[in-house]
Amino acid sequence: MINSFKAEWRKLRQRPAVWVLGGIMLAAIFLFGYAFSWLQLSFPSKNFHSEAGLTIAQLKTALYPINFIKNSLQGVGIVGSILTLIMGALVVGSEFGWGTVKTVYTQRPGRLQALGGQIAVVTVIAAILTVGFYAVAALASTGIALADGATITWPAAIDILKALGATWLIFESWSLFGMALAFLFRQSAMAIGIGLAYVLAIEGILFRLLGGFDAGCPHFPSPACGGRAGWGSLDPIMTCGGEGYQRESRGPRHRRRRHRWRMGLVFRQDVRR
Repeated sequence: MINSFKAEWRKLRQRPAVWVLGGIMLAAIFLFGYAFSWLQLSFPSKNFHSEAGLTIAQLKTALYPINFIKNSLQGVGIVGSILTLIMGALVVGSEFGWGTVKTVYTQRPGRLQALGGQIAVVTVIAAILTVGFYAVAALASTGIALADGATITWPAAIDILKALGATWLIFESWSLFGMALAFLFRQSAMAIGIGLAYVLAIEGILFRLLGGFDAGCPHFPSPACGGRAGWGSLDPIMTCGGEGYQRESRGPRHRRRRHRWRMGLVFRQDVRR
């Protein structure tokens, strides 16, 4: 399997699509996670106001290093899931498109070794993307804190390691899902299309129905189960309209559930506390 890993690593390392997907992910965390939010708070419009009644200085704390883990996790569910799913589909689907899958499976190494090499390389790439994801978030939050003259305080090391491990597992699961779709449809285009439809629409409808039975959702690292929170709502003090979920979470359970699906901003774990 080592030779399969080396061959697959060399192929993906030299493939522009992998670099493009990684660049989009890093650009997304920087722009949507920090740059746009900081610009909005630094140069607020006349009609800008906080639903929670907090000052702009208090709102900016969500962008500082102490909150960079929470800030980054909001982009893992939707942006990370889509891009890693596409990567997994391309790894396998391109072999069918190029017509090289028959050559790979009829010559040494065998099918299991070739598949193991692909999974191992995808696992390594998911780990690299995870580290890069949080590295960009840490640098962006540090730059904002320095620009605002705020004190730089970092989360506990154990919290950072937990976030890295959880994000790596989420990226890995979506990459494997993309690979499975590519094997099923024997092409990357159909696999990517079905995968995007699942992430953006089908999954939300499915777990919305299952939510009425309180079943299924906690077992999936899915956007519908809490990863669909958009940047700009990265902290309880930053909301996009309606009631802030800190106040809403103290209401009855059915109000919390309706609020979660109406706004799509609250992690299930937070709601059920």
